[in-house]
Amino acid sequence: MLWGVVGLLVVAIAVVGVFLVNRRDSLLPGSTGSDDDGPPASGATPAAEQADPPESEPVPPDPADNQSGEIDEELLSDEERVERLLEVNGGRMKQATIVRETDWSNAKVSQLLSSMEDEGRIDKLRIGRENLISFPDVDVTEVEREE
Repeated sequence: MLWGVVGLLVVAIAVVGVFLVNRRDSLLPGSTGSDDDGPPASGATPAAEQADPPESEPVPPDPADNQSGEIDEELLSDEERVERLLEVNGGRMKQATIVRETDWSNAKVSQLLSSMEDEGRIDKLRIGRENLISFPDVDVTEVEREE
């Protein structure tokens, strides 16, 4: 009786082992899931042999199609993005607003603004616990009044 149980256990382990090896082979990239080298029985061609690309591939936008003259933000350097934000906001912004609008960390914005200030591209003015960032030619003491 004991030998029958041991034999059944060995057969079960062998079946599970064969199943796992076949499953692993079918999950490997480039495998067709079959052991023969011929074409699949259904007559379908493997994906690598298809001549037509799938229609769901995104097509990069043509720069000539951009009629509004806007520049893709992803193509700008970090410094250029900050300068563009300053231009849009009248030449001055709080550092916290730059952090919020760029979705960058406080540390990244702080380091970037410090290097831009060292290069003379911007001015930083400490007001309490905040920094007011402006272009060098913008007078931050001017108050805009609506008339």
